[in-house]
Amino acid sequence: MIIAEGSQVSPEAYGYTNSPGCYSKEQIDGWKKVTKAVHDKGGKIFLQLWHVGPYSHSLLQPGNKLPLSPSGVKLDGQVLTQDGHKEYETPRIMTIEEI
Repeated sequence: MIIAEGSQVSPEAYGYTNSPGCYSKEQIDGWKKVTKAVHDKGGKIFLQLWHVGPYSHSLLQPGNKLPLSPSGVKLDGQVLTQDGHKEYETPRIMTIEEI
């Protein structure tokens, strides 16, 4: 049994450089190849669905929007972006509709 790496469920779920996604046709087609290879050898594989919430930065978000969070609490620490390490920002609180 293989538990695959966490994979972002949407562009807004992204928070780590070069981490996989599972929301576009291209990404899904790639995961299908991996899944087939594992199944062909008799294995089982599970994909971890992942949304990083506030563990992101606006530089990693579509349209450079603030990351989403259910609470809007700013985290301590840094995240690696294409422009180097950046302090976490205060995330935008999700609306009921977004949840």
